Amino acid sequence: MLDVTSCEDQLSQSDYYKIIISDGHKYTKDYIINSLVEYVAPETLVPIKYRANGNGVNFFVDDRKVAAALILREITTPRGRKLTVQVTRPPFPRAVIDDEYRKRMKKAIMRRYVPATKSMDLSKFHRDFDLASDYFCVLQCPLILQHVFNVLHEYMPDLEALNLNGNMLNIGLTLLLARAKLRKLKILHIRDISIRNMEEIDAIQGMQLEELVLAGNPVCKVYESTDDYIKEVQKRCPKLLRLDGMCLQKPTLCSVVNQRNNVPASGASEQASEQFVTQFLQEYFLIFDSENRERLLNLYAKDACFSMTPFDPHKPIEDREKLLEHGRWPIVSFFYKMPRTSHYLDRLTIDISQTTEGMTLAAVAGVFKEFNEIEKPVRYFNRTFTIILEGSGCLIKSEELIISELPETELMDMDTEVETSDSEAGETDSEEDL
Repeated sequence: MLDVTSCEDQLSQSDYYKIIISDGHKYTKDYIINSLVEYVAPETLVPIKYRANGNGVNFFVDDRKVAAALILREITTPRGRKLTVQVTRPPFPRAVIDDEYRKRMKKAIMRRYVPATKSMDLSKFHRDFDLASDYFCVLQCPLILQHVFNVLHEYMPDLEALNLNGNMLNIGLTLLLARAKLRKLKILHIRDISIRNMEEIDAIQGMQLEELVLAGNPVCKVYESTDDYIKEVQKRCPKLLRLDGMCLQKPTLCSVVNQRNNVPASGASEQASEQFVTQFLQEYFLIFDSENRERLLNLYAKDACFSMTPFDPHKPIEDREKLLEHGRWPIVSFFYKMPRTSHYLDRLTIDISQTTEGMTLAAVAGVFKEFNEIEKPVRYFNRTFTIILEGSGCLIKSEELIISELPETELMDMDTEVETSDSEAGETDSEEDL
């Protein structure tokens, strides 16, 4: 008899595993799954995105104990043939999202909404029965996460409670999206999503949460006492009334002001500073892409300066137009004149070239879609920010923006990655789609 604990030790730590059954294409899904159920008991086998691949079949599981229980197992068919079960840890699947996928996601989201309580249950969303048969719909993928929050923002802007328990996700980006798109959110459950340190939820600052559930995350075991744990959460969420089911006392105003947790402390590690700046810039682009760019006023210094150059390779340098704005009000007013945009956050490249105690120089490059009345062109941009510390936060002192057309080859690559239908995607592990 196999020792499941020993098998579990053989597996690398992961949020998901791929199960492959050689020569399984000759048998029905029900036969294969029912043959494996006895091996994983008392755990529950939930196959995600079951499909044939050549002569074999494969599917994903999100439970390490289930994956361990299937290592080196065999299925003996009625004719005595043995089918070998393989357990692998493949590269993270890429997102291939077409109109049908978007429609299915929207249907699953709408079904989980409870209008009477203005609450949304997205717990273990990748296991949703309307999706799991055909898609591996993990919120860890930025494209999927953004689509989910776009649906929430469009159809339930008054959402007050959100349950994200048991999901695989980028908690930093998730909180930034929640701040930008769910302005009335009061209750947030993020249990069992592998949060390991409190800095991962720094983006929760500014949210008007009254209830938070973090239980089940490794971060909850870091602190020597419950009081220390509560204080660390309250630094980021001072208006919190309930944490993991516990009623809290509100911290005093003095204790909140003295924490100064909005910026890394003097002498903080380079990694901590880079993480903070990256989070700040992600928030910047979420606001820039929203309908209310006026909120960018809070991110610019009073005497900030801004320049923009539309790059045209066919014009000589001296003939290229350059726009200059001084002061945060003229800068944000100019932004309102620009078309609506949608930046591809998963394609951002952030290069922090210089960091001092009071200033950071960061260059951000990427692509964005521009929405105008005629078409939706995709363009390339490069923005260089000078970010300074101001009080308990940071502000943009200067910004230089260069916009150019995207090369035809990159446009074709983007169309292939984002719009290609599931049937056209590759079948290898490295090209596995969601």
